[in-house]
Amino acid sequence: MFDKNSTCFYNINKEKGIKMEIISSVNNENVKRAASLSEKKYRRYYGTFLVEGYKTVNEVVCGAMELEKLYVEQSFVT
Repeated sequence: MFDKNSTCFYNINKEKGIKMEIISSVNNENVKRAASLSEKKYRRYYGTFLVEGYKTVNEVVCGAMELEKLYVEQSFVT
């Protein structure tokens, strides 16, 4: 799911704005949380879910849902 050499994420917070961080380890807490969302109990616990693919992500970004975090390959933003 995550290639530690080429993945970054945007932490979206309405009060604090957008913060980009490079993921440098598969032991990163954000990676662990995102990976846990493959299980129903964690989706319910966090009240979130993961979407993948350009079309679905584009729908979320365009306002269909509230975006919490956005994970992209580093090459996508450079």
